[in-house]
Amino acid sequence: MLPAPQKAWLVNMPARAMKGYNWSGDEHDWKHAPSQYGAIHFHDDDLYDAGWEADFTLTIPEDTPSAIYAARLEAARDVMHGAGADDRSKTQRPQR
Repeated sequence: MLPAPQKAWLVNMPARAMKGYNWSGDEHDWKHAPSQYGAIHFHDDDLYDAGWEADFTLTIPEDTPSAIYAARLEAARDVMHGAGADDRSKTQRPQR
């Protein structure tokens, strides 16, 4: 029997090879029993690459002391529908 044709594309990083309804417990490697691993878990933080172009870049100088910094991103109110700003944290560690 030939496998079914591909009907969907997964984007970002969903967790694949989850145990399906028919998992027997005899095989713990999905590659040895793919028919028993028929589920995919989607999480709200599975984003890998949205494919967006960069709006800006920030270069942190090499001599910046180790610390936790924050960058405030602001946009016009009409762009963000009323949300004015967003703070993103960045941990700076020395190079190894």
